[in-house]
Amino acid sequence: MAGIRKKKWKTKAGNSFCYEITYYINGKLVRKSGFKTKQEAQEALPNVTKSFSKNLTIQELVNIYLNEHCLCHCKETTLILYKGYKKNLENINRMQAKKVTGRDINNLIIQWKNGGMKNKSINNILVFLKSCFNYGIENKLISTNPITKKHSQPKKHDKIQFLTEDEMVMFKWAIKDFPENKRLALLLDLHTGLRIGELMALEWADIDFKNKLLNVNKQYYRRKITTPKTIESVRKIDLDDIILKELWKYKSNLKVIHKVIFCNETGGYWDRAKFIENYFKKAVEAIGKGDYTFHCLRHTHATFLLANEVDIKYIQERLGHTDPQTTLRTYSHVMPKTKSKVCKIFSNFEQYEQNMSNMQSTKAENQ
Repeated sequence: MAGIRKKKWKTKAGNSFCYEITYYINGKLVRKSGFKTKQEAQEALPNVTKSFSKNLTIQELVNIYLNEHCLCHCKETTLILYKGYKKNLENINRMQAKKVTGRDINNLIIQWKNGGMKNKSINNILVFLKSCFNYGIENKLISTNPITKKHSQPKKHDKIQFLTEDEMVMFKWAIKDFPENKRLALLLDLHTGLRIGELMALEWADIDFKNKLLNVNKQYYRRKITTPKTIESVRKIDLDDIILKELWKYKSNLKVIHKVIFCNETGGYWDRAKFIENYFKKAVEAIGKGDYTFHCLRHTHATFLLANEVDIKYIQERLGHTDPQTTLRTYSHVMPKTKSKVCKIFSNFEQYEQNMSNMQSTKAENQ
């Protein structure tokens, strides 16, 4: 960040001062002194900082963004994700950031597409790179951002994967002979809509049997316990009597009770990939849904609640979504039932109005 400060010193003639521009590049402090007034320093600030960073490369810009902004404001999981994006920028790493044009970005997108990258991934990297450029502009490292809305790739709205009520019953049948801890984990997810990381991080201390609540306050990601995805993801979920009974029965039969609910013999966390491949995948393949991902259980939970007319605000809070609009956008596929109800309500009202009109006419005729 660039700043202006008053620099004072003593001379034989007495006290003296000037204004100084201070600026950091790659963690190194740079100074430009000699300005007689603060206004003079402010007017010179853009040109001074621009001259300091004239040869800044894309690689340097990205590193500055990661080391200065992300280390302070991003979760560890987000930082890991962003660092993964860096390898996709190798073809422009050595380019001077100020010389990158919209055409260069277009060429980069073409290269990504030719390499088989999907539009969603392209957009994610573009958002990251755009943030790097914006950070550079805010801190007077560069003056323009070559990435615009025109570079955004069309979004493909994948069909939400969820189980119907019949398929939910079939799914429960498919897992009934699984080891008890694996069966219970899948059943609990179906009843709560937890994200996979939230499910694997659950501890017995998170279950409030008395008040029938599940406290979601962490996730297991890349072999580490971290905070949940968003602030709203820290939540309490009401537990139904069926799943509470299952949890209590399972806990009561344990010879050794470890801190983590779904753990291996030594109390350690499960291997996420193996759990999904060896158990979840077998279950969905058994009901003819082999292409479904684990997230389908979360979608199934939400869809089931919406289809049964549970309040959208309650569902949003239960899922840990930031706002109800996210929930509505994601699960709009179950809304036609509601739409048809609305139409029926107004149709019934029109019929009621017609009946009232007929009654009034009959009454007038009789008089």
